Amino acid sequence: MYQLVPPRLQRRHPHKRRGFSLLEVMIALVLLAIGVLAAVKSLAAMNRMIAAGALTTRVAVTAATKIESLLAGGCGAAPESGDSAFGGVRLRWDRQNGEQRVVAHYPLDGVERSDTVTLSPVCSL
Repeated sequence: MYQLVPPRLQRRHPHKRRGFSLLEVMIALVLLAIGVLAAVKSLAAMNRMIAAGALTTRVAVTAATKIESLLAGGCGAAPESGDSAFGGVRLRWDRQNGEQRVVAHYPLDGVERSDTVTLSPVCSL
């Protein structure tokens, strides 16, 4: 196919568009800002979950330590009841009808929580 206008006579486009317009750049920045804000929000949520996991682990270790110390002394050596605190965790324990119960109280997300562990029977009657 032949061109009707020879290339040397074709009109050049000195204002041919190159790059991005201001509107395109603004839209890209808004989308980038939304993405960054979502990432920061998810990091904050992840930090809260990590802190809750660390507290739950501390509660489990503290309760397990108390249970081990109660069981290590034998049936007659452990006190019938008592309480203690360690690392923000309050423990309360008691023994009734041969069952040893340990209750851990701890704050999580501004709410007081409690977990109970019951071992039965600790001592055979």
